[in-house]
Amino acid sequence: MTKKVILLFALCMVYTFLRYVYFGPKSPENIPLYLMNKAVSMGSVIALLMAAISYYKKEGLLTRDWGKVSLHSAFLHVFMSFPLITPEYYAVFYGHADHGKMDHVGELVLLFGTLAAYFYYMVHKSKPGSNHMRVLKICASCLVAAHIFELGAGGWLNVAGWHGSLPPITLITTIAALAAMALYTITPAPETLSGRSG
Repeated sequence: MTKKVILLFALCMVYTFLRYVYFGPKSPENIPLYLMNKAVSMGSVIALLMAAISYYKKEGLLTRDWGKVSLHSAFLHVFMSFPLITPEYYAVFYGHADHGKMDHVGELVLLFGTLAAYFYYMVHKSKPGSNHMRVLKICASCLVAAHIFELGAGGWLNVAGWHGSLPPITLITTIAALAAMALYTITPAPETLSGRSG
């Protein structure tokens, strides 16, 4: 499992570097925090999808392990984001606001992100295998998708602007979060199944 996690985040970092530095406009000076944060957030959402796939396949231990990876990397993403929430790094948050205040895009991104973090925490505190946990996972996945969609959807249709013809990380991770939500939605909780069989 450790090797898989290392490989996942290494691939996310490579993709981020290629898209934003090698083909894109960012400087290597942005790697330690700004770009690392993108890679960590990408890894967190893909880990969320891996947990959902494991849940669908009824692989309890893998579901738990990938869920922990997603949880911990999500909280790393939250803490890494705090110093970056400025007009210099995320101008899209301040595009239509006066006096340096966020506009609706920035506020919705932060709202959905905060709610997603809360539901991640509630998943962690809920009973394993319960339908309650499953519902919380569905909500968390939905909020993660909303958080990312609000952040990046404005640039998805501009395919000519994709650096190196590589899809935006926000597009990839929104699809991953929605896929996770779908898998959790269609898969009954183990507790529900055991109740029916009894």
